[in-house]
Amino acid sequence: MNYSKKTQNFTKWIEQRLKDQATKTIKSRDFHVSIFGSCLVILSGALLFADKFSTFGISNTYGFEDPQTFVWVFSQSFSPIILCLGATLKPYKFFYAVPLYLYFIQVYWIFNPDLKIDDTLLHIYALGFCIFVFIFVAFLLFLLRFTRKKSNKLLFNIRKMSSFIIFDVREKYVDKSKRKAFAKDIVKLNKTLK
Repeated sequence: MNYSKKTQNFTKWIEQRLKDQATKTIKSRDFHVSIFGSCLVILSGALLFADKFSTFGISNTYGFEDPQTFVWVFSQSFSPIILCLGATLKPYKFFYAVPLYLYFIQVYWIFNPDLKIDDTLLHIYALGFCIFVFIFVAFLLFLLRFTRKKSNKLLFNIRKMSSFIIFDVREKYVDKSKRKAFAKDIVKLNKTLK
């Protein structure tokens, strides 16, 4: 009985997360596209290790030392293309951790090819690298938002001050007969500034 209640609560929680905030309807198309994009992002990382599984019956080495090296170079070249394709489908951001993790392992193996996949230290390094990258990106996003907010305030204050100065100058220093021409010149100036 208790298990069923937990399952129902979890199902309601998932359903609530999938609902659009404005219409309260489930966007199943967007959900499926995001899942497919997430799968492509994961595939882009997993493709880096295609040479470890098979040479796919390739006998021509295309100038490389052996078919396994050709598959490795081909997968290294093809993986970013799949990552970009998956990124255009708006995957869930968490799934970017998978190719980031696997890319780090790949780079680490380039400098230490004798390292085995079951080395605990390798996975700790890769996990730490992923966490560092996510914290760095979060910090950059925070910094950009903070800077944009400050610059919007500054622009607003500059516009407010310039309009005050323009109207004050018009009232105090421009003859009444020339105010219309002055206003037209100001409108032209504003159009060039946008």
